[in-house]
Amino acid sequence: MLKINYQRALELPTIKYGEEWSKNYGTMNFAIGELDTTRDEPVLFQIYVDVSASMMEIASKQQTKMSIVKHTLVNILHHFAENTTNVHVQIKGFDNRIHNYISPVLVSKDNINELLKSVEEIRPMNSTDIGLVLNELNRDVDTEYFNIPKRNRVGIVLTDGEPTSGICDVDVLADIVKSECSYHFIALGNDHNETLMYKLGHKNCYTSNWFISDIEHTGNVYGEIIFNELHRVYYENVIRVTGGKVYDYNKGEFCSEIELGTLSEETNKDFHLLIDDETIFEITISGKLLDGDTVYSEKSHCSPTQDGDNMRITKQFLRLCVQKMMFEMRQQSYTRPHEHRDIQLGGFGLRRANANTCFPPTPPHPPVLTQMGNELEEDVKEEDIKEEDVKEEDIKEENDEEP
Repeated sequence: MLKINYQRALELPTIKYGEEWSKNYGTMNFAIGELDTTRDEPVLFQIYVDVSASMMEIASKQQTKMSIVKHTLVNILHHFAENTTNVHVQIKGFDNRIHNYISPVLVSKDNINELLKSVEEIRPMNSTDIGLVLNELNRDVDTEYFNIPKRNRVGIVLTDGEPTSGICDVDVLADIVKSECSYHFIALGNDHNETLMYKLGHKNCYTSNWFISDIEHTGNVYGEIIFNELHRVYYENVIRVTGGKVYDYNKGEFCSEIELGTLSEETNKDFHLLIDDETIFEITISGKLLDGDTVYSEKSHCSPTQDGDNMRITKQFLRLCVQKMMFEMRQQSYTRPHEHRDIQLGGFGLRRANANTCFPPTPPHPPVLTQMGNELEEDVKEEDIKEEDVKEEDIKEENDEEP
């Protein structure tokens, strides 16, 4: 069941940056609890792993990046075999060629050993061609497998660096991405092209990007993605606001309507609001149910703002000001590509793996990381703008909100 509530600020501090939002600022929260549902539809995870030569670099504790990724893939396959009955996987590697390791197949206890042998064959080789894998992903999404609809396909691409062959223009690469299914782009380590990963992850509401600063926590991101994708409950979700606007994190502006993509169980999200006319103000979230056909629509409820609530709302207002500033800094970095690494300060817009998230995921515990979109709770923390956090330390997030 989806519950939507909003509150308006009683009084906010006077701040030069963000003064135009302070007079009619409010926050919205919606939550989806644990649902007693069984997913019968098949799901296909299409996983693409960077197998360029740089994956042989030592990451930590004398383990290479590739050995850690392979270990994670082994855990993923074991999890599917032991806990699911309708999950298919496809695993390919990419450098300046495509390497097919596992063709689309239903994962079960009967074939798990054969699949594990295929993972062991993965080895790093040549240069990195991002355009090649994006085009391959599009072809695979368009290919019919086991009558699995595109909305039940999940594309996952992991890379540790920048494109060194083929197409290298980030805008051209981002335009290759289609929107028929969920795409997750994972940046491994600090040597990736953060501008490219951000644009890939923000192409539309179905794409997301992740940043793993501590390579040992690679499995955490995969576990979070798998948990969310296997516990979807609503599709093609849209927020519409009457008498005000909601903040769109991707666009960096307030809009009357934003797309949310898919929503999963145990989701709790908060959004910035501007309440222009409280007499007609209303928020509606609509979309489709698990079957992909039934349409639902839920309207908001106004919660009276108490003195204690205003402190929390003030905290979110200050986050909005920081978010907006970071968004503008990111846009400036695009105009000075040779400086974008310094301006980024730890990867604006990229998620960091949370050390508290476990793989395999263990429902019904709520996810710690979520799709980056428009939610504000824990969007921006003080840690995000500290120079020292660009190091190997992980930023620990309190809720399933974006960094």
